[in-house]
Amino acid sequence: TINMLNNDKILVETNIMNREEVIKIFSKRHSVRQFEDKKVNEEDLSAILEAGHLAPRGMNRHAQHFYCFRKGEEKRAKLDSFLFSKLNRDPFYNADVIVLVFVDSTSVAPVEDGSACIENMLLAASLLDLGGCWIHCPSTIFNDEKNKPFLKEIDIKDDMHASDGIALGYKVER
Repeated sequence: TINMLNNDKILVETNIMNREEVIKIFSKRHSVRQFEDKKVNEEDLSAILEAGHLAPRGMNRHAQHFYCFRKGEEKRAKLDSFLFSKLNRDPFYNADVIVLVFVDSTSVAPVEDGSACIENMLLAASLLDLGGCWIHCPSTIFNDEKNKPFLKEIDIKDDMHASDGIALGYKVER
């Protein structure tokens, strides 16, 4: 038996899942771009981050780094302001949590490593009934040398490869 996540809400054991249940997990995930003004609890956020750490990586190097920014925090306000100055919009759709994924520049496959982590986190968010959206702009913005100095303002080392990001929160029900 393999427990994918150590969280009471989503305990998936390989010996009890059939093909249809596995497909249902994947089909449940979709991009969410409208979020409720409600805080994601720490237990769920921890489970989502753990799912990211369980992702496969090139040569099994653990080179991924996740940086979380919550609404109302000073670093989040700096990040929001910086991104708005570059894009003239909020690329994270006012989600409660932003997760930026960075990978050590020495990784053999930084794009693939970061992408696998993001996919695992989005699947975990969906299983926890949270909304999530893969946001591509962090890689284009933070891999540009002229934007790297900003990373120090939000306590991210500037010598890593920016993968992408995730918007996380409770989805607005339609």
